[in-house]
Amino acid sequence: MRMKFNNLVELHVKKTTKDKIILTDEIFCTRSYPNHPKGCPNFSKKPLCPPNTEKINLDKYNDYILFYIKFNFKEYYELRKKEHPNWTDKQVKCVLYWQGAVRKILKEALFEFCKEYIYYNKYDLFLCVSDIYGYPSMEAVGINVFSTMRLNGVKMEINPVNNIYLVSLICIKEREQAKLINIL
Repeated sequence: MRMKFNNLVELHVKKTTKDKIILTDEIFCTRSYPNHPKGCPNFSKKPLCPPNTEKINLDKYNDYILFYIKFNFKEYYELRKKEHPNWTDKQVKCVLYWQGAVRKILKEALFEFCKEYIYYNKYDLFLCVSDIYGYPSMEAVGINVFSTMRLNGVKMEINPVNNIYLVSLICIKEREQAKLINIL
């Protein structure tokens, strides 16, 4: 039986302001983590990864929306452990078994949310969605995700046990032509 990931996620959409988005010069991709002492193996190899990406210029946009999924990792862990009692802790937590499904939910929800902007082409959008639809992650354009989320009232765990967040930022600017049409 396939796990129903929709039951384990909560989708959140939260308008924010430019002053609640924290920019940094630090490149998080180069930080070491288990089995990767030099950081992410994609660093400098993919076009959407630093140093191939530019730091975001938030001044170009008028509106900012945090679009994120809260994944109940604790419940997922317990369900997966029941399903596979002989698996090691490392196997149960492995991103290969959950990340794709959760990212798919985020991608579909993000598409539905942005449809009017995309279809009517009245707006310039910049998306930070971690390689979904060919856009860079927030970290890749210089945004400190943990600090930004904390400033917006969401406390994320550094080494998550309870919840994992997949976070996107939508930056929106209404085009001048659209403003003129609205006046007429």
